[in-house]
Amino acid sequence: MPKRHQRGETEELFICGTPSTTPALAQVSREWPHPWLYSRVFLVLLASFAALFLMLLLFGNPITIPSIMFIGALLVPFPLVIFFFETNAFRNVSFARVIEIFFIGGAFSIVAVHILNRVAPDNIFPGLAGGVVSAVMTGIVEELAKALLVGYFLSKSRGQNYILSGLLIGAAVGAGFAVFETAGYIFEYGYMQGYGVLGVSASMIDVTLTRAVLSVGGHVAWAAVEGGALAALDRGRGFDWGHLFNEGFLPFIGICMVLHAIWDLPQIIPIIDWIEIPVLGGPRYILLCGAIWVVLFLFMNRGIVQVNELSNLRVQPGGPSDPMQRDDGVDGAGSAAPAAPAAVKITPPPLR
Repeated sequence: MPKRHQRGETEELFICGTPSTTPALAQVSREWPHPWLYSRVFLVLLASFAALFLMLLLFGNPITIPSIMFIGALLVPFPLVIFFFETNAFRNVSFARVIEIFFIGGAFSIVAVHILNRVAPDNIFPGLAGGVVSAVMTGIVEELAKALLVGYFLSKSRGQNYILSGLLIGAAVGAGFAVFETAGYIFEYGYMQGYGVLGVSASMIDVTLTRAVLSVGGHVAWAAVEGGALAALDRGRGFDWGHLFNEGFLPFIGICMVLHAIWDLPQIIPIIDWIEIPVLGGPRYILLCGAIWVVLFLFMNRGIVQVNELSNLRVQPGGPSDPMQRDDGVDGAGSAAPAAPAAVKITPPPLR
């Protein structure tokens, strides 16, 4: 049975990430997180979407159509961001920061895609578009664009990057990208193919529901993996742009690019593409969603291991400072941190 949570618990979840609300290492939970708020956020968005759609059907008010588009685009990506927000045991990223990354990261990653597309083979050789080459280039360009934005936001953290917080930052960038892209597709499928009854075409509803459900294993998950992989290379020294070329990161962005390319391939895979599943599209997408979540759970497990490793570092009187200390010289309890004669070098074992 789902546990009943009070409103105060919801508000307490969002109180974190500031000098006075970032917990010290000794207070960081070492156990697997038990997120719950993300499901409530999903239900709120689903109820809002249903209410707006019902109002359109009952009263025929076309003013609700843009709202349906936007809420439909938010329906799953935003609850996923809340999920990763809840699973960040370090609680070193404020919700205000998450919202900033969601909007700025999402918007500028789409801008980066358009810039990178100018030099992609699809633009140089237009005849190659629409097939396998187009799918491969889309995977490379879009994942690279998101990785650049994830790297930018990690670079602003200055030594406070941990695997779980990297997953959160990546998910926020990916969710922003997914929401803006989906809203555009919803509009395109409604506008380009003509509005049906009450201004809504069947294809518009289909793309809204399909992209909402499949976003579980799409941009949000791919960018989260990229964020976790980059953060794993931090090791207490801060983000370095050279991490984008590090052997510890390249295999993971490679996985995301390959999964993205397979996602966008034409319907040419025998047997798998012959089966049609309503809303889900087909077995291909279910398998791809499952594959990326295997990688995500491995990162989450490695993140919990990192929590335990860092929590075992005890701060001695007059000794090295708490590795969770913020950049502004204020520790997790909100008081001025003592000067440290030597920095703690944090070197978690590599991901396996």
